[in-house]
Formats: sequence, C-alpha cells, structure tokens
Amino acid sequence: YLCKPIDDNQLINRVKLYLQLSIKEKELKLHSNHLEKLVNKRTQDLKIAMEDLENANRFKNEFYSNMSHELRTPLHAILTLSKRGFSKLDLTDIEKVKFYFSQIRESGERMLELVNNLLDLNKYEINKHQFNFENSDINQLTKRTLDEFALLFVENQIEFHYQEDYQELQILIDKKQIATVMKNLISNAIKFAGTGKYIKVELSHDENFFYWSIIT
Repeated sequence: YLCKPIDDNQLINRVKLYLQLSIKEKELKLHSNHLEKLVNKRTQDLKIAMEDLENANRFKNEFYSNMSHELRTPLHAILTLSKRGFSKLDLTDIEKVKFYFSQIRESGERMLELVNNLLDLNKYEINKHQFNFENSDINQLTKRTLDEFALLFVENQIEFHYQEDYQELQILIDKKQIATVMKNLISNAIKFAGTGKYIKVELSHDENFFYWSIIT
C-alpha cells in the first residue's frame, strides 16, 4: 500500500519490486515446470526399463522352459531307440536296424543344433531372433515330425492316427520353428494322455488359414 500524499520515489520502488517479484515468480514457475517434465521423463524411463526387465525375465524363463522341453524329446528318442535296437538286435531284420540308427542320428543332430543354440545365446536376445521363412509342405513336415515319436507311441501303448486332407500343402513358414511347436504339442499329448490312450493329429485348411490340431 502507499501512503498519501504519494511519494514518487516510493511508487517507483514499489513498482520495481512488483516487477522483480513477477519476474522471479515466472522464473520459479518455469523452473518448476522443467523439474516436473524432468521427473516425468525419468519416471517414464524407469517404467520402460522395468518393462524391458520384465520382458527379459519372461523371455529367459520361456527360453529355458522350451529348451529343456526340446532337449528332453530327442534325448528320450535316442535312449528309447538304442534300448529297443539293442534288445531286438538278434531278432530284427537289417532294415529295421537301419531305421533305428537313422532315427538315432536325426535325434542326435537335433540335440547338436539345440546345444549350438545354447552356446550362441546372442541370437535369442529379446526381439532379435531371426526367422527363416520358406515355402514348405506342412503335410510332409508333420509326417517327419511324427516319425520321431513312433517308438514313443509304441512304448506308451498309445494308439495313434494322423488324418490329412491333402497330399501336399505348401505354405510359407519357418520349418524349424513350426517343427518345434509340433514336437512340443506331441510330447505334451504323450505326457498327459497316459498309457493305453488315443492320440489323433488332424491337418486341414480353408481359403485363408491352415489348421493343425492334436486331440487326445
């Protein structure tokens, strides 16, 4: 407030003070806004870092779970085939023995590929895995994959049937990845179906999609 009569110097000083306070208030507001933006950015960066960490942990768990599953399948096939081949060595014809050794070799090659992948974990960094798409016959891929489990079906007394609608069905896929999915599904079906049960695999397609299903 100003006292009357108004003193010019006092008025000028009061105006200067008001202007200085206004400038300081604006500077403080700008600084506050800058701090708020900085805090928001740091909070967002922290949130992104936490999400990346969660994704990395989830990917790691999925990777080890899948790899453990994939390693067990060919290893079990090798043990089963070698055991069966040894027990039937004097009773089985040479072609059957060749089949056993062929399946053992394929299972061994599969395990070697998995071990090589384990030794090269960089390719499994999240969002960096490369897919190799090519036109492939899904019917033949299914048959080859099922052949690897033939003795497991016998060993577990599982009645197995493969129903296909087409002799050849060419689609664009990553053969290794699709085969891995098939093996995991078949292995789980054998595990949960139990001894003496029935497993059926069906392959069909329409204008837009193909359907691969396994029924227990």
